[in-house]
Amino acid sequence: MRIWAVVQRVKVRTARLLVEPRVACYPQARMRVRLHPQKRTVEVHGRRSVARLLAELQVLPGTAMVIRGDVLLTEGEMLDEDDDVEVRAVISGGAA
Repeated sequence: MRIWAVVQRVKVRTARLLVEPRVACYPQARMRVRLHPQKRTVEVHGRRSVARLLAELQVLPGTAMVIRGDVLLTEGEMLDEDDDVEVRAVISGGAA
C-alpha cells in the first residue's frame, strides 16, 4: 500500500515536469482582440487567419467585421501574434 502511494507521487511529479516546459514555450507576444459592442477584450496566442479567429470566438463570419488599425480584413488574411484588432458586429436595418 505504501509503495503505491510513492509510485503515485512520482507519476504526479513526472507529469508536472512534462507540462511545465510546454507552458514556458508560449511566446510572450499576444494578440489583443477587442469585441464591440460587447466591450470585452480577449488575448490570444499564435498566428492565425481571420476566419479561424472568428471561429474560436464563436462569431459567424457574416455577422462581424475584423479591423486592424484602419484596415478592414477579409477572412483569408493572416493575423500576427502582436496584432491589435477589433471585431465589430455588423448591424443592418431596413428602409423606413
